[in-house]
Amino acid sequence: MDPFTELFNPGYWVRDPFEGTLHPVYLALGAAFALLALGWAAVAIWAPRLTRGHRLKIRLFRQMAAWYGTLGALGLFWVLCRLIGSPLFARPLWFWLTVVVLVAVTVYYVRFWRVRYPPLAQAYAEAERRRRWMPQPKRRAAARRR
Repeated sequence: MDPFTELFNPGYWVRDPFEGTLHPVYLALGAAFALLALGWAAVAIWAPRLTRGHRLKIRLFRQMAAWYGTLGALGLFWVLCRLIGSPLFARPLWFWLTVVVLVAVTVYYVRFWRVRYPPLAQAYAEAERRRRWMPQPKRRAAARRR
């Protein structure tokens, strides 16, 4: 069966496939989800280097990486199940639910970075400025000898 019919016709979304498929559409979707998962795993690992130690951005990048990495791995799982023809997991409905959640997470983070992030960044910068100029307690002599 044509993958475009399966993906875009709601009548086929809950049907189990009779066999796996290696159609280029599914291979491209699998590659896209694999790149999404691996890319955000790299972002999570290199977040301190990418943000130059900005703790607020590190936390936000790692939170985004968790969401996008999980959705990428989940999408890759659905595509791989489709390729092998697994009865329950190869339904196009699972793929579409993953895409809907991916779009919802993207809309949330775009809105977050445009609306909520600027006040948080300003408060973080103010806290860092205060922390930088606060006097530090003197180290005791016993602590210096260690």
